[in-house]
Amino acid sequence: MKKILNYNILLLILLTFFLIYAIFQINKVLSQLSKEIQLIEIEYAKSYGKNISKLMRNKIGKNLVEKITQNNKLRIELNRILELFATNQFKYVYLVTLDKVGNFRYLSDGSIDIKDRGEFWQKFYPKKDYIWEKAFEKGTTEWFSQKDISTIWITFLYPIKEEH
Repeated sequence: MKKILNYNILLLILLTFFLIYAIFQINKVLSQLSKEIQLIEIEYAKSYGKNISKLMRNKIGKNLVEKITQNNKLRIELNRILELFATNQFKYVYLVTLDKVGNFRYLSDGSIDIKDRGEFWQKFYPKKDYIWEKAFEKGTTEWFSQKDISTIWITFLYPIKEEH
């Protein structure tokens, strides 16, 4: 009887170690899967950014900020165009510029929820503004992850480069 009890205890200890190992492996796989999904989302965002950039250059040409500033109908049309890119995955789609004193300003906003939209030339206060500044200065795509209690989302920045 004592031998059976010892085997049961040994079996219980082995099962416990196996379960702990399995949990760590599952967490490792889930973490890797999350990273892979994030990379796929970034590729989608790059494609959207490229398409928006191409659309803006074809529609407006040179002096994008100046033309948007001077033409209210164009701003309304750009909001509608950006709405086409807004989905459940990409809820906030907008054009932002830097003013002469270094403040970020909305040019156009096609975000899903109209109440969340920025108005033309309204100041924009981004999280991690140093990444936004880098995207503007270098003209490179940048991204960063943000988390709250229940969700993770990505902010993706795609500079529209004007030809001079």
